[in-house]
Amino acid sequence: MHHVNVVERPSLGRCLEASMKVSAGEILVLEAPLFVSAPVDDMGRLAEQLFKTAFAKPSDLPLVTQLFISILAEIVKGHKASVLSRLSQLRGHPEQWRQTVGQLHESLREEHVSKVEHDELLDLYSKLAANAHETDDKRAAIYSMGSLAEHSCRPSAFKHVHGDAHELMIRALTDLEMGDVVSLAYIPEYYPTWHRQELLRSFNFQCHCPRCAGEEAEVACAFVCPDCASPCCPPRPCLSRGDFEALVCEECGCRVEDAEQLQAFRDAELCERLCESCTPHLHPYHFKIFQMYLGNLQMVSPEQRLDILEQLEDAHGRLGNRVHPLHAKFEELAARSLQALSLGTGNAEASAEARAEAVSAARASWERAAALYALTHGEEAEQSRHCQQQAAMLDGPAPALPESSE
Repeated sequence: MHHVNVVERPSLGRCLEASMKVSAGEILVLEAPLFVSAPVDDMGRLAEQLFKTAFAKPSDLPLVTQLFISILAEIVKGHKASVLSRLSQLRGHPEQWRQTVGQLHESLREEHVSKVEHDELLDLYSKLAANAHETDDKRAAIYSMGSLAEHSCRPSAFKHVHGDAHELMIRALTDLEMGDVVSLAYIPEYYPTWHRQELLRSFNFQCHCPRCAGEEAEVACAFVCPDCASPCCPPRPCLSRGDFEALVCEECGCRVEDAEQLQAFRDAELCERLCESCTPHLHPYHFKIFQMYLGNLQMVSPEQRLDILEQLEDAHGRLGNRVHPLHAKFEELAARSLQALSLGTGNAEASAEARAEAVSAARASWERAAALYALTHGEEAEQSRHCQQQAAMLDGPAPALPESSE
């Protein structure tokens, strides 16, 4: 099932375009994999059959190497022509992997050396490294259409690999017109341009999306406005850390150009830690604060978590699209926090009225999470169904507090 066309664009090469008008949440691509890596429990056996040198712990190998080993096992069985033909339309970056593949080729058992040439292995590994997708069960899979989706730091679509069949589903995150490019985010989006470009180097290309090459404000570099304390950001993309000559407030329009003030903000940006001297200059929407909070959500109380989640959602929403799997996750975590409050977790003195309000708010959050997951993963996806079930379970009176053991 595809609602896309494969086209050649001068600036992008082969890519996917919407073949019709598509609404947010609609499926663009539903595709079975060309290959899936073997289950991790089988990886040791396959590696032993293929290589003279044993791997210390095959299950710890990078997913792309596990996929490579799985496909190589098919090649040495005599299926080389079929395997390479199925992958012939994909592209990779061989020079990046010459040393890795050289070591793997040298480790091949003698009986397999004549079955596949070094350059064929290099071409294979580079294609897998550039195009493999991680599945829900922590395996790697390779797809034909899915490998052609372009990257964008403001993606128009989201991909999800699901089910025992490891089908790749790409859904629109925004309304698309016929001919619009279908793009995915290969990396986390809430970083400034210079950091996103660093992350993208592993894919061997430089992004030229509007956030990277346009004139958009660098919203992930948010500092505290000297006039109103709102987020104050560089007015255009920053190509290196601390690379800004002015800041503009999103709320009051204040333009910061004073050299001393700008240097204080640069120092805060360049500081390797969130220390007492730099933190006062960083707005809560700054990517350093955002990532710190995102990584520590489970370490705070439900009340604190709710405040942080609201802040994270507002910060990420400034990228321009709230139909996003991360926002679905935010709503799910908010629902869990509210549900904890409804049970009096961390607050034995909570009144029945307060708990009833928390139940009602939790139900609403579960419903919003279910609706967002339905758009990004599908109504029948496990994530969406789980949230629907949780919302349904909260219909009725607030649960009673557990009795004290004292």
